[in-house]
Amino acid sequence: MNKKAIYYLIITSIAYGYYLVLTKQGLIFGLEPLSFSMATGLLAGLFSLVLLLPKSKTLKELSKEDFRDLIILGVIASGLSQLTIYYGQKTTSAINAGFLVKLTSLTTIPFAYFLVKERFKKNVLIPILITLVGAFLLTTGGKFVMPQLGDLLIIFGTIQLGFTNAYSKRIMSKISSYITSGFRLIFGGIFLFLIVFSLKGINAFDLFFKGFWFVLFSAILITIVIFTFYKGIELATPSTVAIFFLLSAVFSTLFAHLILGEVISAVQIIGGSLVLSGLYFLSK
Repeated sequence: MNKKAIYYLIITSIAYGYYLVLTKQGLIFGLEPLSFSMATGLLAGLFSLVLLLPKSKTLKELSKEDFRDLIILGVIASGLSQLTIYYGQKTTSAINAGFLVKLTSLTTIPFAYFLVKERFKKNVLIPILITLVGAFLLTTGGKFVMPQLGDLLIIFGTIQLGFTNAYSKRIMSKISSYITSGFRLIFGGIFLFLIVFSLKGINAFDLFFKGFWFVLFSAILITIVIFTFYKGIELATPSTVAIFFLLSAVFSTLFAHLILGEVISAVQIIGGSLVLSGLYFLSK
């Protein structure tokens, strides 16, 4: 695996791991989940707009087809998939949801094969299975509640994310990861805002006052996550990057222990060790 990609994905995993803990802190504080997600996405889109301003000359060279692809990416990756997972989480257990979202690492593989002709190497099968088992133990503590309707929605959300991981690689054959990342956040933020505003009206803006600091730091973190994650996809293959992203589960567990005081069980330690072992062999 490309070494630069690994460095970028380590940054991605650290930022996303802390983002998950910060999100949990915001929910404990009393922020409404859907509005929280919208506010974070909208602010991340504004940050991306500022980051793209120095690239104005390059942006003028983008075709209508390029913008079409970027809109599709943003709407699905930062919009529809997030709403699907959100409503799935409302009707299933936190344990199930915590693990099922990790299935994006698997749903990316078939899309990567069909969209960008990525060939799946058999010698990486065992490291992938080790990593997934580790992620399961790490996020669930070895427990799993009986499947519920919400589980299907979350799985559908991971299918959407798997598609966009591969689709972004195809886009990046023409457009840099920097511009791709920026427009994903911009179009995704606009889409989320329109949906939430249509549901909640002017009340959708309450979070910018009630939980401004949570929204601000969440937006900064998710911007870092997307820009570094797509840089990883640009340097490596979508499937490998999606699987390597499971490293974020290790960091989120560690941050939850350090910041929220959550206890790390022996099962989770075993799970974290399996994740690190699987990713080590995968990186070779």
